[in-house]
Amino acid sequence: MAPLPWVTLLMLTVFTLLYISTIIFFSMKESVNKNMINQKKNFHIKW
Repeated sequence: MAPLPWVTLLMLTVFTLLYISTIIFFSMKESVNKNMINQKKNFHIKW
C-alpha cells in the first residue's frame, strides 16, 4: 500500500503538466491566428 500515494501524486503531476501545456498551446495558437489576421489586414490596407 506504500507506493499508492506516489502513483496518485505522479498521475496528478502528469495530468496538471498536460493541462498546462494544452492551455499554453491553445493560447499561443490563438495569438498566432490573431497576428496572422492582423498581418492580412495590414497587407490589404497597403494594397
